[in-house]
Amino acid sequence: ARTEALLYAAARRQHLVDKVIPCLEEGISVISDRFVDSSLAYQGYGEGVSRSKIIRLTKDILPEKYYHPDRGCILTVLDTVRLARQDGRGKAKETFEAKADDFQQKVNHAYPKIAHEFNIPIIDASGTIEEVFGEIKKTLAL
Repeated sequence: ARTEALLYAAARRQHLVDKVIPCLEEGISVISDRFVDSSLAYQGYGEGVSRSKIIRLTKDILPEKYYHPDRGCILTVLDTVRLARQDGRGKAKETFEAKADDFQQKVNHAYPKIAHEFNIPIIDASGTIEEVFGEIKKTLAL
C-alpha cells in the first residue's frame, strides 16, 4: 500500500508537470480526475496508510502551487449503482474494483469524510453522463 501511494504520487507529479502545468501556464483550464483525495481514500482509508504519510508524501512530491486544485468535486453513487456499473464493464475491471467488498466499503465511506475535511462539494453521480456532467458544470461554475 505504501508503494502504491508512492507510485500514484509520482504518476500524479508527472501528469502535472507534463500535461497540466503547461496548459495552465498557457491560460487553458484543466479538468482532471483522481487527485490527492483519491490517494487518501484508496491508500489511506482503503489500505491503511496513515493520512499524515499521504499528505506529507504528496506535499513533498508535488509543486506547492499545484497541491490543491482551484475547484473540485467528489462524485458518489450508491453501492448498488457502483456494482451494476462495474458488472457492466465485465472483465475490464480496474485493479481496485477487483478488491474485496470490505475494501470498497472503506473507500466509499472515506469520500464524504474527505469532502467534509477539504470542503469539497459532493455530487450524486447516479444519473446519466449528461446529467452528472451538468451537475459538475453547475457545481464548479463552468
